[in-house]
Amino acid sequence: MKFLCSGCGACCKAISCSYLTSEMKCSIYETRPDICNVQKMADIRGVDRLSWFIQNTLFCHSLIDYYGMSEDFKIDILDYVTNKKREVEECPKKDKE
Repeated sequence: MKFLCSGCGACCKAISCSYLTSEMKCSIYETRPDICNVQKMADIRGVDRLSWFIQNTLFCHSLIDYYGMSEDFKIDILDYVTNKKREVEECPKKDKE
């Protein structure tokens, strides 16, 4: 399961990140610190990814509202459930010996 990010830059804007470009993109995305990687932080903390991703997404929604950004940037929480179900359905079954 992957964190669904709209790439709006609201989280970077909230902390006044110096790596945020004028296009609201991270200029060091591939080498960003772990704290900026929602997926890695879930693993580091040893928490359930689904609940962690939903919690972070809801916080993103509040930042989008705070900055008066377009509602189009908001990720639909139900997309996590849909993606999780799809992963389970596509997961290859192991042969039983």
